[in-house]
Amino acid sequence: MKKFIIFLVCALSLTGAMAQSKFDKITESLPPFKLGAQAGFNVSWLSHAGYNSHAGFNFGVTAMFDASQLIKDTYVRTGLLVNRKGYDNPDAQQKGNSWYLEIPIRYGYSYLLTNDWTLLGETGPYLAIGTGGTVKNDIGPDFDYFDGDSFDRFDFGWGFHFGALYDQHHQVMFGWDLGFVDLNSTFNIKNRNFMISYAYYFL
Repeated sequence: MKKFIIFLVCALSLTGAMAQSKFDKITESLPPFKLGAQAGFNVSWLSHAGYNSHAGFNFGVTAMFDASQLIKDTYVRTGLLVNRKGYDNPDAQQKGNSWYLEIPIRYGYSYLLTNDWTLLGETGPYLAIGTGGTVKNDIGPDFDYFDGDSFDRFDFGWGFHFGALYDQHHQVMFGWDLGFVDLNSTFNIKNRNFMISYAYYFL
């Protein structure tokens, strides 16, 4: 009986130590600050009948700040991205390509799955401005994507993004951004974008 009690105490102590170690790892899943570069693939479209999806890409810089002083294991992400978006409109025989500069501001939660892998989930707004673009017209002359009769340059919306971080350096994310701004008030058109990106953190 005495040996059994000693064994039970040792087992409980070991279990408690392992649980505490796991807890400590989870609460330290991210460092206070991370800075990196990212690039990826877009599938964008406009929220109006007749506008089909269009392939594009994204690249830029991204930064993560620890926010565990607010809620444990949370962070804030921001950065500066270049997004190539657009649309295909077979009915009008048009293809639009646009360039946006975007600043996302997202609040996220991190969970240390293993010593190397951290799961990430985040949501928040983005602010964007169109810097250029062209609409190629098969039945007429090409024209500026952001001229007075086509689309507004300014966009604002909300994103939902999920992914994973490996070894604190390699990150893969995918997400969906919903534009709130009517880019063309006549037709009530908004941006939609699905994106996949890879980021490497050098800090």
